[in-house]
Amino acid sequence: MPTWKGIVGKSFTPGAFSDYVATISFPAWRPQFVVLHNTATPKLADWHSLPGDMRMRNLENYYKNDQQWSAGPHLFVADDLIWVFTPLNVSGVHSPSWNAVAWLIRLIVLRIEST
Repeated sequence: MPTWKGIVGKSFTPGAFSDYVATISFPAWRPQFVVLHNTATPKLADWHSLPGDMRMRNLENYYKNDQQWSAGPHLFVADDLIWVFTPLNVSGVHSPSWNAVAWLIRLIVLRIEST
């Protein structure tokens, strides 16, 4: 199993997120661009069914223990907050082609169910 890079596990409003990013230094790894991915799971209603800190712990367990990855996406963006998962100054894991060079962002969106 690869060495786990840890999580931040904090949420921010857009303005507070901008302030947070301004505090980060990039001594070794620098992203070149952003990869966005919308999620089918969880649905937005499911996302809000748990407190955010519990959701982050569950995701950490999933990526670390179930997937056996070294990290997960950098951010989860929902309708209300931006959740920082993998520290923004280390590479994340999400998209094999872009893990080494990009911030990886998952969008939690309202998914319309077809009948």
